[in-house]
Amino acid sequence: MSRFLWNRRSTLAGIAGAVVGATLPWRPTAGAATSVNFLVVGDWGRDGANHQREVAAKMAKVAAARASSCVVSVGDNFYEQGVISSTDPQWRSSYESVYDAPSLQVPWYVALGNHDYRGSPQAQIDYSALSSRWRMPARYFTVEGTTLNAPYLDLFFIDTSPLVHKYRDEVEDAIAANVRSQDIHAQLGWFDKELGKSTAR
Repeated sequence: MSRFLWNRRSTLAGIAGAVVGATLPWRPTAGAATSVNFLVVGDWGRDGANHQREVAAKMAKVAAARASSCVVSVGDNFYEQGVISSTDPQWRSSYESVYDAPSLQVPWYVALGNHDYRGSPQAQIDYSALSSRWRMPARYFTVEGTTLNAPYLDLFFIDTSPLVHKYRDEVEDAIAANVRSQDIHAQLGWFDKELGKSTAR
């Protein structure tokens, strides 16, 4: 079984999202990396405010020092109301102009959070076609470790908001309508199938 080494990074009073660095060491097959380094961040899209820029600067330093191969975003990418389109101004104010350091110009594999459902989840998928970094091909997807030169690792991005009962039935109509637009049984079937076919250790 893989050994995970998690190093919690400062989030400047816990605002603008938790940042975690992950290193997954392994005995590689020929040509594979001995480890893969990446950053994990969540709850971050705040138009650069609430210490978002300071956290981004710390992320950049860690990414440079550890040669991070990607960033994983676990959701709530844009506060408070998500984005409404792939040209929403928040793409610039909360993402492009904040995470602009050279060490952060790596793939960002992105999951949706409940705040993203207040806007258009599809807009975040659509932005993948406009950005060299933003990687969200669907609401749920797999990143095979071979993409990261780490065949011992697969990453599964699931879309949890539709799986939460209160988001389907007990919140304002805008979120509920977006959440209900996903077939949760299809997602769970996909996840089971992906886990079953994965050969990653």
